[in-house]
Amino acid sequence: MPDLQRLTENAVIAWLNASGTHSQTLGITPANSSSDDAASLPRIVVKCTPRAERIPGTGVYDVECEVAYLWQADDTTDAAASTLWAKIKAIMLWDALAARISDAANLTCWGAVWSDGNESHELEDRHHRQTLTLTLVCQPS
Repeated sequence: MPDLQRLTENAVIAWLNASGTHSQTLGITPANSSSDDAASLPRIVVKCTPRAERIPGTGVYDVECEVAYLWQADDTTDAAASTLWAKIKAIMLWDALAARISDAANLTCWGAVWSDGNESHELEDRHHRQTLTLTLVCQPS
């Protein structure tokens, strides 16, 4: 099986960068979970983790997808952080998200599942991490 984690992360990153389609410009280039740019803030990190096969033998998997926005309170105003977070949510909670993710090469996304409870905000030593978690139902194509 091709690397479903890498395929899904790349597809989500491509969607976040598709400002011509969703009309949102982030101003920060999202990175995948293996990015070595950990010290650079603010940043957006996409981490996708394949879980169980949805229907055994089909190759269709539930993939947990986390989109995290990280910033330092001294460098980013609350208003700027709130504006960027609203843009990220608008992009990721798009009605046609599964179809747009499927636009990526070598990946078919059959659906996206999220709820209001799938959002978290952590603060440690003036470093913020705001995360939106959703489940994508995907298979390599």
